[in-house]
Amino acid sequence: MSQEVDLNRKPTAQEVEYLHSRGQHQIVEMLEEKFGPVGEPVDETDEPDTDAPYEEWTVAELQAELKGRQLSSDGKKADLVARLHEYDSRL
Repeated sequence: MSQEVDLNRKPTAQEVEYLHSRGQHQIVEMLEEKFGPVGEPVDETDEPDTDAPYEEWTVAELQAELKGRQLSSDGKKADLVARLHEYDSRL
């Protein structure tokens, strides 16, 4: 099983376990230096403000949202925003 861990956000407990299982202890230490204790439940404040317009979200937040909806996360920020708006319009 291959799993990609985003090094620009606090990892989940599952991601930390995966890194340890692959012998990536130094990466876990680097993440702890950057984010504090890792592998704990992520606080809701770490999530994007879902009330904010997509245009105000970061590219990383948009990509995470698209992946969560099983949509392509490729493209420029404007493409990501448009993809989310199109998906929302179908609901």
